[in-house]
Amino acid sequence: MAGGNDLRLSQYRGKVCVVALFSTTCPHCQTLTGTLNEIQKEYRRRGVQIMAAAFNDNAKDLVAGFVAEFHAAFPVGWLTRAEALTYLGMPITVNFGYVPKLLFYRPGGHCP
Repeated sequence: MAGGNDLRLSQYRGKVCVVALFSTTCPHCQTLTGTLNEIQKEYRRRGVQIMAAAFNDNAKDLVAGFVAEFHAAFPVGWLTRAEALTYLGMPITVNFGYVPKLLFYRPGGHCP
């Protein structure tokens, strides 16, 4: 969910989508946001769409402040930890490990 709206990868059919799963309180994730802003700016015209979802505790309440503080130039939403793990195909009981996690998709296309 970003800005109160659900995002679907199918909205970006034909584009290369980069999805960052992260924590709003993670220094590495905060730094990555600046890098993703640069990538989005440079590659948007080439069909790249960056998006992100925070899954840390209280992410729903922290995302707006994160976007404002780190000037995210792409949609940023939130998931529960369970939703993030399910999305990654990982058991709910697993330790999520390090973040950020970057996922690359091409909806409607085939990635090599």
